[in-house]
Amino acid sequence: MKQTKKVVKKITKQQNEKALEAYDKAIKLDPKNVQAYINKGSVLGYLKRYQEALEAYDKAIKLDPKNVQAYINKEKMLVNLKRDDEKVLKLFANFLRKSTAIMEDAIKETREKHPNLFKSP
Repeated sequence: MKQTKKVVKKITKQQNEKALEAYDKAIKLDPKNVQAYINKGSVLGYLKRYQEALEAYDKAIKLDPKNVQAYINKEKMLVNLKRDDEKVLKLFANFLRKSTAIMEDAIKETREKHPNLFKSP
């Protein structure tokens, strides 16, 4: 049983390393591919390479400041890095402000495009 777990762990690590290579290639082909940075960060986090994951999420946020998933994942990496709780709380508060603004923008855009959806019956 112990040997099986070691083999599974080794295979999983190899698969994640291959995934990292694929995301690096995707980023090289399209440096503005936000999802590739987010996915790369997720794989790095799984591999416990938290600082590198944080850098990937920062790049995603720089490219798309409204990307909620990038902020959520960045917060998780800060927790994994055991960063100062105050910094994590500030990041989370900033995330909440931005996500509220994103939702408000989406509602406004939907109302403009589909005014009938918001009329009372």
